[in-house]
Amino acid sequence: MGYTQSWYLAEDPPTKETWNTLCAHVQKLVDNLPEGVVIARDGDEPLIINKDQIFFNGVGDDAYETFVLDYEREDYYNFCKTAQKPYDLLVCAVLAVARHLDPKWIRVSSDGQKEDWNSPCNWASNVLGFTVLIPAGV
Repeated sequence: MGYTQSWYLAEDPPTKETWNTLCAHVQKLVDNLPEGVVIARDGDEPLIINKDQIFFNGVGDDAYETFVLDYEREDYYNFCKTAQKPYDLLVCAVLAVARHLDPKWIRVSSDGQKEDWNSPCNWASNVLGFTVLIPAGV
């Protein structure tokens, strides 16, 4: 099962302020994960949310491929196969929030349909207190 979320980063990274805001939002999302969504880095190691990257995966049978979003990558394509495991909720939310904060920096695509992004975007909107839209290109 190769259900995939993909993104392309433009040549210019976001400002440090935008990246720091994204990291703060991601931490708030992590702190408010719904029951049944458990994340770590790999295995039981703690996830990473810092000045260089956001790095996480599901845990145990709910893990698949690791999500990695790098701050200073230029002109870069990446993807994360989630197999629609529970952590896909956070993957989609992070990508949607990143696109919201700097639409010129990141383009997002998905194997899923727009309807698959309703839950992650609605959840992120409720947690963060602003409207998180389904990214253009999904």
